Amino acid sequence: MDNTKPLYEIIESSRIFMNKMNTLVDKIHKEKGVNSCSRGVMLILKSEGFKTIPQLARETQRSRQYLQKTISNMESKGLITLTSNPDHKTSSLVELTKRGTQVLTEILNAEAALISTVDIPVDSEQLKSVSSSLKQLTLAFQNK
Repeated sequence: MDNTKPLYEIIESSRIFMNKMNTLVDKIHKEKGVNSCSRGVMLILKSEGFKTIPQLARETQRSRQYLQKTISNMESKGLITLTSNPDHKTSSLVELTKRGTQVLTEILNAEAALISTVDIPVDSEQLKSVSSSLKQLTLAFQNK
């Protein structure tokens, strides 16, 4: 069975949806100085703990140079801190600060409040199915 066309439809729909969500995140969190990339970094640090900039660059699929600018901006706002890395002299560990954790909670609450105002045209079971399918597709392409 050739899944090429339906897969391309998912890819294009996902791209459009993620662009819309990134624009929305940038808009609603502008006053906090948080954009979609820094939000992603904070979520990774909250769930996984310390990371180096190269590790974060890989996970966010951004260049190290771009991520370095994002990290510098986040550090200047007190959202993250850089500490020495015992395993690598030139690659510091990035850690979410208490203020960063607080800001992350605030932005997730703001997002939840916004989501509650949207008339979503699918039910929770359909959303779970979409989420599961996207996770499976991500795993299928993980090592390509």
